Amino acid sequence: MAGCGRREKKNEDKGINKEAGFSLIDINNTLHEFISGNKPLPRCADICAKLEELTLKMSAEGYLAETGFVLYDIHEDEREQALGHQGEELALTLGLISTAPRVTLRTVKNLRVW
Repeated sequence: MAGCGRREKKNEDKGINKEAGFSLIDINNTLHEFISGNKPLPRCADICAKLEELTLKMSAEGYLAETGFVLYDIHEDEREQALGHQGEELALTLGLISTAPRVTLRTVKNLRVW
């Protein structure tokens, strides 16, 4: 979207900075932060493998990702992957592979969700 770049430039000129989105999870009294677009991740291969496993299980149960609001000009399969690699999903997945079953997991996000 051509207009978005102009708006961002105007905001920069005015000294307005957009805060990066991030999610936090506390695992065994250690905070793990997932910043939007930040890589590499701790235990990246393990997280990606677990995400793939969960995605396959959800698809087998009939889950369809809502990709209509993804604004990127990419193929449908890539849209689903982009949705599955958001900070809160990554944080939760790290919690799942790092804790015992039935442990309560809590994530915190710094941005308001509408």
